[in-house]
Amino acid sequence: MSTPPVPGDFGIKPGGGLAMALVRWGTKSKYGHAALCVGYDPVRSPTAPVQIIEAAPGGVRMQWVKTDTFRWSTGGPLRPTPEQRARILSTAWDSLKSDYDWPSVLEFIPRYWNTKFKGHFASRPDDNLFCSELVAWAYQRAGIILFKDIAPGAVSPGMLEEFCP
Repeated sequence: MSTPPVPGDFGIKPGGGLAMALVRWGTKSKYGHAALCVGYDPVRSPTAPVQIIEAAPGGVRMQWVKTDTFRWSTGGPLRPTPEQRARILSTAWDSLKSDYDWPSVLEFIPRYWNTKFKGHFASRPDDNLFCSELVAWAYQRAGIILFKDIAPGAVSPGMLEEFCP
């Protein structure tokens, strides 16, 4: 078993469904989904000990998952301080029930042909979020810029792989 995530870490996985398939195809990546760990409790939920917040086609939601469901940033190059982790968690919880950002997900499709739509990748998210945008936004709000000169809405799950050992 891999090291369990710490609240404030994020995870990536290939994922299933239309949105994740579009992201994988449009970004030529094996990863189509990302989520934030907001809790770890093997006693409360031994079969699914990781509590996550994720943006999915139905909107931003919380759920419990197995530890091995994601490839976690735990032990990677990012070392958030306790204060930064608290801010990441606060941003994640504040994002619950936000709508899914279908327009931004669809913008990953033109990346397959190395083109992009003009003007939609904002420097900060609106009320709608997709999975890796939520991760990048939460980290940005905590003072951790994952990618210089790349807006949270332009960060794909595959781009997060470099932070996940």
